[in-house]
Amino acid sequence: MLRKVILLLVILLVVVPFVAAQDDAPAETPVTFIELAGPAAERDAEISSLAWYGDTLLLMTENPFIYRERDNVGMFFALDKDDILDYLAAENPEPLTPRPVPIYGRDIMDAVSGYAVAFDGFESAAFVTGLGYFVDDMIYLTIEADTVNRDDPSMRGYVVSGRVRTDSRGNLRGIDLNLDRFIEIPRQTDFNNMSYESMFVADSKLVVIYEANGVNVNADPVAYTVDLQTGELATVPFPNVEYRITDVTMPDENGVFWATNYFYVGEDFLANDEDPIFATYGMGASQAEFDGFERLVSFQFTGDAIELVDAAPIQLLMTEESRGRNWEGLVRLDDMGFLVVTDKWPQTILGFVPAE
Repeated sequence: MLRKVILLLVILLVVVPFVAAQDDAPAETPVTFIELAGPAAERDAEISSLAWYGDTLLLMTENPFIYRERDNVGMFFALDKDDILDYLAAENPEPLTPRPVPIYGRDIMDAVSGYAVAFDGFESAAFVTGLGYFVDDMIYLTIEADTVNRDDPSMRGYVVSGRVRTDSRGNLRGIDLNLDRFIEIPRQTDFNNMSYESMFVADSKLVVIYEANGVNVNADPVAYTVDLQTGELATVPFPNVEYRITDVTMPDENGVFWATNYFYVGEDFLANDEDPIFATYGMGASQAEFDGFERLVSFQFTGDAIELVDAAPIQLLMTEESRGRNWEGLVRLDDMGFLVVTDKWPQTILGFVPAE
């Protein structure tokens, strides 16, 4: 309890100086950076998703095979929640060093790549726990693959699964990845480097969300559901949301979840000056000043559809030094806010975003 009180005081000290950047602009929320050390702190780690396994935070590397060792096929990384909370509550915290989470199974590049596609990276992760006494906890991941046909720039998206290895205390210690079975998720555009970067679990199904859903690039977007028992695919309507959806939280008891909604100025094909969210809630001062947009947007999964929640987005404060952050991972941190992470642009950044 004392730690949470201290943390809330730290949040207030960080947020208060920025709440009135402009009289006519909505408030923006600064990101509190969590300094990392070790391999996960390097750009090459290219963290592309965050996911909770109990109180362990998985930092999913896009290309885990670069950390391959003799007895495994690659590595993800992990942090304990208590260490993150202690860091945020401390006045002068030491950097956190994520521990490795080995991956076991077939060679990733060989298993995914073939005559038609080439492995491009893991994009999202979600855990399914509590399946039963004789059933291991599972992890599901989306894979993005590039076509090898020069005349076809489009991407392919797949869902794969793995079994969780734990130690005697139930802590995440490894993943047995099954690359013998793929579920292909139909593409929704022909754009290069656009695929399925977000996924959550609800109603005994995976819900997989496409990256590009703007009205000019994907007029009738859908989210795909994957039945966890049968593997059967179905669709639910998804709203037109401009720019990119790069990760989502798990939904709460009301089906409400949040998504990272990011625009990089170099992706001109996703640009749209008529963004309904900014038109409704206003644009923060730094969003207007710097190239690109960084915000968290809330949605609700009803079982039959995904809808935008009528609530203001959380716009992230950018500065000259911190703009252009490609936020690729998002999870809730209890009721205090969110953890976000970039890939390698501009570098690996793990941050805390307080809830309003």
